[in-house]
Amino acid sequence: MPTDLLFFDRPRFEQYLLELSTETAATIKAGPNPSAQSGSGIGTTRATPPAPGPQLRGNGQKKKRDPSCEPSIQEIRIEKIKYLLSLFSIANRYDFSQVRQYAIRAIEKLRVESGSGLDSVWSAVDRIELADRFDVDEWLVPAYQELCTRATMLTVQEGERIGGRKAAIIATVREMVLRQNFNNRGYGYVNVALDIKSVQTVLQNTLASLNSTPVA
Repeated sequence: MPTDLLFFDRPRFEQYLLELSTETAATIKAGPNPSAQSGSGIGTTRATPPAPGPQLRGNGQKKKRDPSCEPSIQEIRIEKIKYLLSLFSIANRYDFSQVRQYAIRAIEKLRVESGSGLDSVWSAVDRIELADRFDVDEWLVPAYQELCTRATMLTVQEGERIGGRKAAIIATVREMVLRQNFNNRGYGYVNVALDIKSVQTVLQNTLASLNSTPVA
């Protein structure tokens, strides 16, 4: 596929990139030591070389691979999320809407499958930052819920990254749920994970009231 096709036939190039990205994301593997790679997130991902094939001993027999050198499922997911974030950045830079939507869906699916295992490269604060930067509304509410339900409060550094308004929303929801817990069950302000259903209800009501209030 010639590179000048990007400028002369954008739809065809985007379709080619989409097909290539789907195949790459399905086959990507983590390297032997993914933690040794520096940098994470958009713009810092490096291609991971494929794992070497079976090696032969001197007598021509295949050498067994050490299972301890095999990448874990979580390591492979981390490599995939790095790849998808780079793809997402390219899609936004060149306004490839189909590739962008594919990356958004694939990133969210991988996050749900991985739970908290991607926090080192794709935390809730990361998602809020990029959702604001690239207008991805579907990333916001799940990230809010994660920050509201976790056992520890929002840090000053995290609040600075997501901005005062969003930090206030998270603090408000946590405070309201904690007050409900104190009134209903008799325990107070301790570092415990909050009930997800309570957080979802309070967060939905809080966001609805903010959206219905005119901004001064």
